[in-house]
Amino acid sequence: MSLGMICPLIDDLTFIKGDPIILGGSLPTDGSHSIMVVEFWATWCLPCRETIPHLTKVQAKYRDRGVKVLGITNEKKEDQVIEFVNEKGDQMDYSVAIDRQKTAKKALLKTFLAGLFKPSGSPGIPTAFILVNNKVMWCGQPVLDEEFEQILEKAAHGAFS
Repeated sequence: MSLGMICPLIDDLTFIKGDPIILGGSLPTDGSHSIMVVEFWATWCLPCRETIPHLTKVQAKYRDRGVKVLGITNEKKEDQVIEFVNEKGDQMDYSVAIDRQKTAKKALLKTFLAGLFKPSGSPGIPTAFILVNNKVMWCGQPVLDEEFEQILEKAAHGAFS
């Protein structure tokens, strides 16, 4: 998978905050326009924790323009994730899901990022994607990459419709 490719269908996430969202699949045929920021993170990951305020600001800034932010973790200790998210409260003001079956990880992280990280094949987190109408338009670390905001702004203005 590379930029511009359609994200595979991901419909088995367990949502612990926000309304359930189905990611990927075919392009919308009803004229609708969807923009998603999907970040892979973990409670134990310090850089992931540092991106939470940024993603909350992104969600607040773009919410009225139809952008949805989703944080996905595949941690096994669901109670720990729920406690973490509840403690963050409005400081983590976007949807959060657990990828129990690792469907999202397989579809996006392993497929898209194969070979880009450690020789072990272990993908690094935090890693985010911008999906526009289920197409991968950007991948990287949103706090560190200026292109993140540029691509998101273009998407919110309908540049990729």
